[in-house]
Amino acid sequence: KFLAKRVLSWDLYDRKGTVVPIDAAAIGKLTVAFYQKFTNIVLGTLASDEDPLASEEEKAGAAEGKFPV
Repeated sequence: KFLAKRVLSWDLYDRKGTVVPIDAAAIGKLTVAFYQKFTNIVLGTLASDEDPLASEEEKAGAAEGKFPV
């Protein structure tokens, strides 16, 4: 519940292509490695992965701390 309350949005899909709801049940089904990384990102102890769809301008801004990617 702690993590679910802090996540505003995500682009996590199930095998059928349906968006996974942000709730404790969905978070509880994450693999251990994914859960650990996800938790560290939410807590701010780890930077998130770079968005593969981000433009070069967005990537440069994120590197400078101007806005998240």
